[in-house]
Amino acid sequence: MALAGMLQPVPAPSGLPARKSSNQSPPLKARESVRSVDTVGDILDIYYNRVNPTSETSQNPTDPQPPLASVLNPAKTVVDGSCPLGLPLDPANAVTPPAATPSKVERNFKAETPVVQNLACEDDVEERIATTGHSDDNPEGISQSLTRTLLSDASRATSMISNGGSVRGKDEEEDSFHVRSTYARLEISGVAGDGYEDGVERTRERSKLGRTSVYFPANHTEGLSPAEMAVRSKLDRYGFFSSPLSTRSESRIFSMTSISLSNPPTSMSLSRPRRKPNNTPPLPQPLSDLGKFPEDLSKESRRIDKWERMLDKKQKDKGGNTLAWEWAKGKESKITRRVYKGIPDRWRAAAWETLMRHFDSSGTGGKRRATDEELISIYKDRIDRPSPLDVQIDLDVPRTISGHTLFHTRYGMGQRALFHSLHAFSLHCPDCGYCQGMGSIAANLLCYYSADGHVAAQKTCCHLIRLHDLYGMHDLFMPGFPGMLEAFYVQERLVEVFLPNVFAALKKEMVSTSSYATKWYITLFTTTLPFHTQLRVWDIFFLEGRDSLVIASLGILWSFRDQLTSAEASFETMLSLLSSFFVPDNDNVFMAFIQTTMSIRGIRAQMGEWRREWKDLESRGEAMDKLL
Repeated sequence: MALAGMLQPVPAPSGLPARKSSNQSPPLKARESVRSVDTVGDILDIYYNRVNPTSETSQNPTDPQPPLASVLNPAKTVVDGSCPLGLPLDPANAVTPPAATPSKVERNFKAETPVVQNLACEDDVEERIATTGHSDDNPEGISQSLTRTLLSDASRATSMISNGGSVRGKDEEEDSFHVRSTYARLEISGVAGDGYEDGVERTRERSKLGRTSVYFPANHTEGLSPAEMAVRSKLDRYGFFSSPLSTRSESRIFSMTSISLSNPPTSMSLSRPRRKPNNTPPLPQPLSDLGKFPEDLSKESRRIDKWERMLDKKQKDKGGNTLAWEWAKGKESKITRRVYKGIPDRWRAAAWETLMRHFDSSGTGGKRRATDEELISIYKDRIDRPSPLDVQIDLDVPRTISGHTLFHTRYGMGQRALFHSLHAFSLHCPDCGYCQGMGSIAANLLCYYSADGHVAAQKTCCHLIRLHDLYGMHDLFMPGFPGMLEAFYVQERLVEVFLPNVFAALKKEMVSTSSYATKWYITLFTTTLPFHTQLRVWDIFFLEGRDSLVIASLGILWSFRDQLTSAEASFETMLSLLSSFFVPDNDNVFMAFIQTTMSIRGIRAQMGEWRREWKDLESRGEAMDKLL
């Protein structure tokens, strides 16, 4: 039976009494995705609205009807009394397979019927029939025997699913299993209104859904609805909703002007003169919104053509799709210059993968470079294993760049891919596990990978592992955040060299670097800069490594050096300014500042020396005393 046909309302089987018009549920929408089965009436609603009778003229209520399991999941049917591998049990009622047959996924329906025990036992049916008014004495009701039949079909329809989210792991907590299995079954059924509707919460408010939830797959056979078209027409080129404040919580937006970023440092001179306090207001004029992305389509088009010649196909699948890219011969000398100018969106995913694959991690103490095949194998192994951090990951998923259409719908494809990638990555390193900043990084990576949620999650997890192993993210995310503290120390040394007056002002007002720069590093600027600017910073980061993040931080302080050294500056104004959202009026000028500063002779070697100095201070227990 075609799904589109099942989604249309049909008459009740002629052998069954009709429902009262006042109680008749409205036809189910084609994109409805979740239904709580709490009463007999709920099951009848499903049955009436979704089952086509075998014969509309049949008067015999015992005539064969399509089992409810096949309606909810037409690909699976109940055979010989065993559960279909269709929609899974709600974890609140799930029972792990008997110890005698731990590997058997299909469980015997007669032996284990947790749904029937909760909904279809004789006393419960009697109580629910009394509550809903359906009984043998009610001319508008339904027989108890047929009620039990429908309940039995519903319980079969909500049986275990054959994937990693179906079986509760050893010592896995119930809440963690509930989260993991919910994402697993929704990966199969999908959710309605993905990308433009809010969706329904299913993991944090379990009691509100009832004991058993039947999930209907979204209908992908129809075109875009007017509501979806109206929402999608307001998206910007990156997929964000039109509201300029939809992706961030700060109310303060300040412009990083091109003039303020002019004259970047050109040498490591330690004798830069201190500027006297000025009369500049301690806070610049805030922006009312983020403005529009300054598109230059002519430059974008030319860069697309150039990057097409920069990359060659390295590996293809059987269908001819490119799996991996490689730098074209003779183009290696142009990589740095073209990365700083900006990678075109069309080529960003391929360029990021290639930059990561060739990144020299010798200066970061990086681990051995894993091959693509090894990373994919790691993901496939860990995606089916339970993680003790699943509940925390699930809490953070819906509040991660929800202003983007990919992550807007609760349990939509983007949120599922984000959960799966973070779930698998949380098992990669016992020391790091998962922390909140990882979500923003993973979400931004997902924006540039395959439209297939499973493939996107796999790629994102693989790149998170590369960031962890090769780019020094292990130290950034492990307990105590030693990598971030090290970055603070290097940043303060740079400020002391290039902006001695700013360093003195911050020290005088006791503004610690950790009070404002923590979110800069822990999220790689995803919550500090506009999306298009942050992408340019990431382009450079994947090329140059973690030193570029420190130079970008120096650029922000450089841009607001007059405000930070104002005669009216105070602890409150400084912290307020540095905790804001920054919008460069020209991304190219900001990138030129980073490139010029990174090109200063000896600066990379000096930053490496400061990192070694920090580690020595740590070993002697004196490190924290050296930070502002």
